[in-house]
Formats: sequence, structure tokens, C-alpha cells
Amino acid sequence: MLICLSILGGGRGNDLFQFMHLDSFCRRNGVRFYSPSFHEKYCPQFPNLPASSKIPTIIKKLLYNQYYRKLNPNCILGFTEETKIPEYRAQIKKDYLVTFCYGWFFNNDFYREEDIRYYQNLFDPMVDKAQLTQKYLQKKPNEKIISVHIRRGDYKEFLGGKYFFDDDIYIKKIKELLAVIPQGKYKFLICTNDENLDLERYRSEFGNVQQSQEGPVEDQFLISQTDYLLGAPSTFSHWASVMGEVPYYHIYEPQEIITADKIIKEIRGYKYKQK
Repeated sequence: MLICLSILGGGRGNDLFQFMHLDSFCRRNGVRFYSPSFHEKYCPQFPNLPASSKIPTIIKKLLYNQYYRKLNPNCILGFTEETKIPEYRAQIKKDYLVTFCYGWFFNNDFYREEDIRYYQNLFDPMVDKAQLTQKYLQKKPNEKIISVHIRRGDYKEFLGGKYFFDDDIYIKKIKELLAVIPQGKYKFLICTNDENLDLERYRSEFGNVQQSQEGPVEDQFLISQTDYLLGAPSTFSHWASVMGEVPYYHIYEPQEIITADKIIKEIRGYKYKQK
């Protein structure tokens, strides 16, 4: 059985999770998984990610025609409905020659520590870690860093602006987070796609605040090295949380008060180890 992810799911975070969910599920169930399009796009960013085999492309050229589709009507599998994820998992495990899949609605049912360790190594980014650490992650003894992912830009239109929050909401949520995590010294790192962020507003409220001036690969690395994460719902920052095992809170409902039990510290069964 071969599974080929032939169409990626969307933005960067979506792509990474889509690959990890499918790859981990297939590895556990003895299914060979390929995604030439994913590897072509992301190999330059992740040196531990090997180039994908050309087998799926060859099979597609030879077999992806009306005769094969009649022989195997399920050779195209679209992950298009969240309620059908158990059916998609069962379909992947069936003994067909090859199935080409696409769509966002698939996830692995359970992660173990060895799974997380495997993907942390596989997706170790090609960035200048020493330079980024020196520039953004320096901290005093007993000091911790809270990363704040302020998603603006495309979120003004996404879902009618549901998660496009102003500074008042982010500042309010930062204060709520500070009230429920252990007392101590904190500095803040803001990662945002807002070119006109009022950084001085945050500095006047919280003192030691930096804003990243880096690109998306670097920002995900930076977030993964912090101690807590706060932001709008986003697979971009969620991925950084998983790679760095950073407890996070995503703002789905601004009126909801942050409490300690609402800070997420796991991914599908694997609980993050505290730094």
C-alpha cells in the first residue's frame, strides 16, 4: 500500500501538521507514505528532511487513468469532512496499490514521546540558532520568556475577521496569563505580520518587550524556544508549540477568562515536559 499526499493543505502550519499527521499514522500502521510536493517545498528549510522518492510520480503517470479509477474507485481520497476522520484512517490501512490523497481533515489519533522526538529532529530548521538566541532569547537568571503571536494581515478577512484582535484584547489576555502562571520575572517576544504594530504600547504595559524582525522559519524557531505562548488560533504558532513543547493558550473567545487549566500542555495524548 502506498499513500501519496499530492496536494498540500494551505499555509505553512497547515502543511506541516498535514504531513506529520499522515506520516506518523502511516509509520505506525506499516503504510508507505510519500509526498513529493511537500518535500520539494520544505527540504531547503529542514536539512534532516530527506528527498522524497519519485515512485508515486511514476505510478501516477502509469496508473492514474480511467482504468485504474474503475479498478480502485477509492484511489483518490479527499480529507474533506472532519466527522469522517475515523473512516479516512480505516481507508488508509486498506490494501490498495496506491491512493492519492488531499485535504486538511485528517489527524493522527495518538502521539507518543518517541513520535514527538522523531519529528523534532526531522523538522529541526535551517536557521542561525546562535545568532537568533543572542538577539532575542537572552534572559536574566530565573527569567522566562512569553511569546505573543499577533496574527493580523490575512486574519482581517479570514472567517470575517473573527480572530483579528486589537491591542486591547492582546494586552488583556497577557495580563490574564500572567495571573495564572507561576510568579516570577518574564520578558516578552512578539511575533507578528503587522507591519505597523504599536510596540511602545506593549512596552509601556509590560516593560521588557521585543519584536521579532525575522521571517516565518525563524519566528517558528523563536517561539519554540520560549516558555509560554499566547496568540490567536493559528497552526503556525501551534506547530512551534509542539516542536518546542511550549504550553500555549489560543484566543478563541476574547470574553473567556484564561485559567490555569485552559493552558494546553499536550498534543493528542503526549504531555509536554516542563522546561
